[in-house]
Amino acid sequence: MKKNSVYLSIVSASFAVVMLGCAKVPEQELSAAKASLDSARVYEADKYMASDFAAAQDSLKAAITEIEKQKSSNQMSRNYDKAKALLASATTLAQNARSKAADAKQKVQAEVDTLLITAAALISENKDLLAKAPKGKEGKAVLEAIGSEISAVESNIGEAKALKSSGDLIGARDKANAGIVKLESVKVEIAAAIEKPSPKAKPAEGKKK
Repeated sequence: MKKNSVYLSIVSASFAVVMLGCAKVPEQELSAAKASLDSARVYEADKYMASDFAAAQDSLKAAITEIEKQKSSNQMSRNYDKAKALLASATTLAQNARSKAADAKQKVQAEVDTLLITAAALISENKDLLAKAPKGKEGKAVLEAIGSEISAVESNIGEAKALKSSGDLIGARDKANAGIVKLESVKVEIAAAIEKPSPKAKPAEGKKK
C-alpha cells in the first residue's frame, strides 16, 4: 500500500511539472492588444498620435514574434512572460494614444485655421505689391510670371481648404505650409522687382550732349 502511495505521489508530481511546463499562449492578452489598436485607429490615433500608435504597433509585432518563437521551442521550456509584457505595453500605448488623439486633432485644426488666415493675408499682400511694381518692357515678363506663381499658390490654398473640409487636416496643414513658404519667396521676388532701378533712356542719335 505504501509503495502504491509513493508511486502515485511521484506520478502526480511529475504531471504537475509537465503541466507547469506547458505554458499556454496568451490568447486573451493578444486579443485585448489587437482590440485596443483597432479602437485607437477608429479615433484616428494613427494620424494625430502617430508616434505613440506606431510604438503600440511595434510592441504588438514584437509580442507576436515572441509568441511564435516560444511555440516553436521545446514544450517544457515555453515561457510567455515576455510576450505578455509586450502585449500589456501595446495595450497601454494604444489606449493612451486613443485618449490623446482628440486633443491632438483639435490642435492640428487650430493650426490649419491659422495657416489659412496667414496664407490669405500673404496672397492679398503680394497682389498689392505686384500692382505697385514697375511695368516697363523688361519687367513685364517677370511680373507676369510672378502673377502666375501667386495664382498657382492661391489654387493650392483652395485645395488645402478642401482637404480641411473633407477631414484631412494633416494634408491641409502640409499644403498650407508649403503655400506659405512659396508666398514668402514670391514676396521677396516682388520686392526685388520694385527696388530694381529702371533703365536709363538712351540719348537720341545725333543729339550732342
